[in-house]
Amino acid sequence: MKTKFIGILLATAMAVASFACLGLPAKAATQNNVRNCFEWSFGASYKEGDFVKYEGKLYKCKHDITIQYSDWTPVNPESGWVWAEIPVINWEFGATFSDGDIVEYNGYIYECLNGYTVECYDWHPENPGVAWRWALLGEGLNEKGDGWSKIAPSATASNQNAVSLKLTSDSANLYVRIDGNNLGSVGQLFIDSDNSKSTGYIDYKFANAGMDYMIEGSNLYYHETNDNSWAWTVKGSSGMTCVKESTYIEYTVPRSLLGNNIAVVFKDVSSSYSINGTLPAEGNYVYYTLGSGSNIETPSGELTYRNFLADDSHVKVTGRTVFDQDKRWLTFSAGKIEFKFYGTSASIRMDADNNVNNPDRVNARNHIAMELDGVRVVDDILNQPVKDYVVLEDKGQQPAWHTVSVIKLSELRKSCCAVEKITVKSDRDIEPTENKARYFEFIGDSITCGWGSVGMEDSTVSEDASCTYAAVCAKELDADFSCVSSSGCGVYSGYSEGGIKFNTTDLIPPMYDKVADHAYQYNGKSDSDPSLVYNRNRAFDLCVINLGTNDSSYVRDITERRDKCKATYVSFIEHIRSKNPKAKIVCTLGLMSVYNHFEDIVKDAVDEYNNAHPGDKVYFFKLPSTSPYGYGQGSHPNQAGHEAAGKALAEYIKTNVLK
Repeated sequence: MKTKFIGILLATAMAVASFACLGLPAKAATQNNVRNCFEWSFGASYKEGDFVKYEGKLYKCKHDITIQYSDWTPVNPESGWVWAEIPVINWEFGATFSDGDIVEYNGYIYECLNGYTVECYDWHPENPGVAWRWALLGEGLNEKGDGWSKIAPSATASNQNAVSLKLTSDSANLYVRIDGNNLGSVGQLFIDSDNSKSTGYIDYKFANAGMDYMIEGSNLYYHETNDNSWAWTVKGSSGMTCVKESTYIEYTVPRSLLGNNIAVVFKDVSSSYSINGTLPAEGNYVYYTLGSGSNIETPSGELTYRNFLADDSHVKVTGRTVFDQDKRWLTFSAGKIEFKFYGTSASIRMDADNNVNNPDRVNARNHIAMELDGVRVVDDILNQPVKDYVVLEDKGQQPAWHTVSVIKLSELRKSCCAVEKITVKSDRDIEPTENKARYFEFIGDSITCGWGSVGMEDSTVSEDASCTYAAVCAKELDADFSCVSSSGCGVYSGYSEGGIKFNTTDLIPPMYDKVADHAYQYNGKSDSDPSLVYNRNRAFDLCVINLGTNDSSYVRDITERRDKCKATYVSFIEHIRSKNPKAKIVCTLGLMSVYNHFEDIVKDAVDEYNNAHPGDKVYFFKLPSTSPYGYGQGSHPNQAGHEAAGKALAEYIKTNVLK
């Protein structure tokens, strides 16, 4: 669980006059530390350690010097003994900065004094809580006066070299900038020029767009067919330009090639044509609307703060949720809402259930996450009845299209929560994002919930349903997904310590037709409340059953129990089939140890069902063991184990089930 709070330190008061001698604006006077940074000038004197800007680059003085000749510039080879060029990198969410790094943020450059990883969206140099880590050098370099530092990223990423994608336009061109470090020597920019997946190249990792153009190096290519063939036609440059350095790439694309609504994806590609990263994350892409002039889009009205409910007309919903009393309750694991909006800011108000103030359930509070354009910007335990989260902060940037999602990482039997209100600064309504072509359902226990997947604490801090084998499998096959799962549960018997008690309390079949377990209702609802009934308004293409680990603790090698368990499993498959007449069904087992060849019970249940229902094939797949990857809390699979299992399951499904 990422730390979410840094104590705010009192900024040291500094006289505005001391900033005036450096040419710094008064707004920077709240900064704790300041370094000498000057524009290079003939006749000036510089001391060792001074920073100097010259022709759009930053240099550090290695020896005291007075500039006695006009050619004693930092770029003169004979002056190399005096100057050291200093790379300037962009501040980005998720980046790790070391002592001495020079970073540009919001039009200013800073020196990092105390290295850290940016784990929260607001841990930037202007935040008083982290200002002690930075020394202000002055205004940014602003090469060529292009103003990129004033444009908010449309996509960001961490743990890869390409970290930021920005877009802007004027009446003649679309402009794209990629920032990063050690960017690949090739690089590919894909553009869906008509924002339609019915034309152009189809990439299975970005299946909701059809890419009409690809820019690779200085060449522009066009894809004439609507398929995934690598058949590109060279169009020369067609007025397109590309400027590439190791830390940034800038593209200029004539608007004559584009419609008003486009989608963009960048792939950081090396000289050996291996993909080192993408912007945005796989499965997403950047929506962009070209306006009539220099703005990203000409707003239809004034940008104002607008409030919305998380109802079906405004958000896409996946997973088991319920809209009740004007709130979207997220119940089972991985319940999720997603929407897109055009504007400059977004915030979400979340409500906790009635257990939030129960001192005996501190370790059972809601674990939630929020993403902006595919990047997680909130990862938090909801520890108060009502809490507001800022997903995108208005810093005066141009309005742009963004995608926002809220996902419940913890399970229903711990707690549930609700999206009360969505607030955006915009001139229009928010819109649901498009459904993916496939929708999967995963039915399971604590493994499917993700218990222990991200830590060793015996609490929801260690539970993350977004990184389980289920989430990985769905991502690999470009599908939305839903979970009905709960820790300790089985088909025939829940977990039984020592195999003594027949546990009929912790069972999944009674929950399967509900949006919430009768024993753990959202908002105090009773079991008979009609709002608890799960209405399948979107058909599943695949149902995966991963149950039996807890059953095996009771069944063991007792023949009568094994026979009853198998019969109950067959009945559950039949019930799932009745609710999902067109879905493929896959039964799985694995990731944690089971007693006495329990796998045979599941296999026999599958065989019995298939024999009784000729023409309706149910599949069995053994998930790999988690032992090679280590363990999370309570010997549950960790994130690496889930990753391996999800990819293995996806490959099996792609090859054998969805062929």
